[in-house]
Amino acid sequence: MHFIFYGIFSFLLIRALLIHFKKSRPVRLLAMIAFLIIFIFGITLELIQAKFTTYRQGDIMDMVFNQAGCIFSILLVALFPKLRFSS
Repeated sequence: MHFIFYGIFSFLLIRALLIHFKKSRPVRLLAMIAFLIIFIFGITLELIQAKFTTYRQGDIMDMVFNQAGCIFSILLVALFPKLRFSS
């Protein structure tokens, strides 16, 4: 589930950044920004679960799958230009 959720989240974020900045910023830069946002978001959620809840626990494997989904989506958008913009 983490892979799928973060994959969709990444896909939508990178597309939003690409559409917002049109072609004024390189795809590589926007992909790195998307990755950093999602990386920080995923780690923050896992740390909050580990430190501040009693009914949830943070898990390193969740973090791994979060980042794997993120990387997959960013590579998908980077490798297939038709996925970058709506027609």
